[in-house]
Amino acid sequence: MEFQITKQFILISLNPANGRIIPDRTRFSYTLSGAILMDLFLNGEIVFENKRISSSVKKNGNPVHDVVANIMARSSRPRRVSYWINLLTRKRRVILREIIYSLTENGLVRHEKRYFLNIIPINRYYVTDTGARTKIIEELRNILLFGKQATEPQNMLIGLIKASESYKTLARETGEKRIIQSKCKEFLKTNPLAAEVDKVLQEIQAAIIASVAISAATAGASHH
Repeated sequence: MEFQITKQFILISLNPANGRIIPDRTRFSYTLSGAILMDLFLNGEIVFENKRISSSVKKNGNPVHDVVANIMARSSRPRRVSYWINLLTRKRRVILREIIYSLTENGLVRHEKRYFLNIIPINRYYVTDTGARTKIIEELRNILLFGKQATEPQNMLIGLIKASESYKTLARETGEKRIIQSKCKEFLKTNPLAAEVDKVLQEIQAAIIASVAISAATAGASHH
């Protein structure tokens, strides 16, 4: 399994000019976890039952897949979507590292590590195959702006863009971000995703809201 939705989400989330991740860090981290669950769902390795996820994920030799399999093997009973979202997000660094390495091996991304003050590591991820990134973005734009029929993975990608609020990844010019945002919301209302996938998107957004609230409360307390 190659985690195609996850890899496409990461690819379009990278700024080709400076190697930074475009979405807000918190939103990106939780949405990345949701993308992984969507890939597992499409591959038949998890099922949704009574608002819970049952996992049958097993190691298969793929480094990214095996990292996720190790994480999900920690619970043998069905768990709520929020449980898996939060657990995967806590392991985001190792997951992202393995996925970036896979993208690097495939010639899609170049990873550079720099050090601020020769101490603090700074990672930059430069898209080397800009054609692949452009193709994903153009296909999503054609769906949102011109009504092209979407595949199931593309439906999921649009849902992930909404969850992470990374509308500017699809915008070409100033002012278009607001149009893309409106079109994403309209698309998801008129093209409802499967109930299982919609539940994942709801849990991503709930986790993001909770995380932002905790961060704000912590920041506020530090000023007293």
